[in-house]
Amino acid sequence: DHDYMDDVEPVKGKVLAWDNVEYFVHKRSALPLPSNCKIGRVKINPTKRKQILHSNSGVLPPGSFMAILGSSGAGKTTFLNALAQQYDDNGELVGDIRIGNDELTKKKFSTYCGYVKQQDILLPNNTVKETLDFYAHLRLPSSMSRSQRDQRVKATMKKLGLLHCADTLIGGKTKKGISGGEKRRV
Repeated sequence: DHDYMDDVEPVKGKVLAWDNVEYFVHKRSALPLPSNCKIGRVKINPTKRKQILHSNSGVLPPGSFMAILGSSGAGKTTFLNALAQQYDDNGELVGDIRIGNDELTKKKFSTYCGYVKQQDILLPNNTVKETLDFYAHLRLPSSMSRSQRDQRVKATMKKLGLLHCADTLIGGKTKKGISGGEKRRV
């Protein structure tokens, strides 16, 4: 029984930190007019600001995992979308999000992090291993050898508890595959 984690080099990365992060949405009134339309100094159709995510701060060291726990509707997805800079046009993100010493932007986020939205976007005809191989090829440096990439994929599958289903199809609406929990870990 070989421990694939022994063959994998540690991840070199940057700290992700957020301070006083809040998220608001702007709701319009039902009038069929543009938002915040003015006649003189009077706003005709003002937007109403509703706070969705309350002040939140934290630090995530490089190479680490973070669990976000909460009941349904607690704001887990909103929080992740805010950190990933994936929020709606009618949303307003307030607070400081940094990666290393730099302010986090969408471009910087995609350079350092991978983010999969909550919707299922996995290909149902691929196996777990094929799926992770594909993403490893896209995300890992081209200087990494095929052997190193294979070791990283095996180590990742082990860490996520997916070795037992490596050769199982992802599956979908018309094709049976891995469980919902396993899909979320892929």
